Amino acid sequence: MAGGIEVRCVEERDFTDLLDRQVIALQRVAFPQEEHFKMKRWVHTLPLPHDRWFQAWAGHELAASVWLHHRTIHTPAGPCRVGGIANVCSDPAWRGEGAARACMRAAMDYMDASPDIDFGLLFCGAGVRRFYEALGWRDTTNRYLARIPGHDAAPIHENAIVLRYDAGPTPWPDGDIDLNGPEW
Repeated sequence: MAGGIEVRCVEERDFTDLLDRQVIALQRVAFPQEEHFKMKRWVHTLPLPHDRWFQAWAGHELAASVWLHHRTIHTPAGPCRVGGIANVCSDPAWRGEGAARACMRAAMDYMDASPDIDFGLLFCGAGVRRFYEALGWRDTTNRYLARIPGHDAAPIHENAIVLRYDAGPTPWPDGDIDLNGPEW
């Protein structure tokens, strides 16, 4: 890969204050319009200790990052374990160099090898859909319900494109999907 990029996997429980600040700084330049990334590196749900962050480093510079959130969701076919992909970003200086793609491939390799993940699931906008499709992610036609503590389940926003990645032999279920928490 151009520029000598190294992809590393960091468990949430191993985050340091310095790494937290580096990810926040990366997300701030990658998503300058998003106010919530000024102080924290998540939006709807807190990272869990066993969540993973796949990061592309060029020396001491963080070039790209992907968050993989572990969650059991509820489907008409029963519970399903997903790796929820979120916060996929790269520093504008590294865009087009394959840094975010390398992070996504590392996350997908992790899901393929994990006995605790049946599928990858991500929510994205139309502008980045082709990026994920080129990596093997596919459309779903399900309705997704997010749960916020103290509230009834509500459908996620209508303009979200939901893509799945099959990490195991289980067929993707039809019907409504309860995310068993907020979207990630």
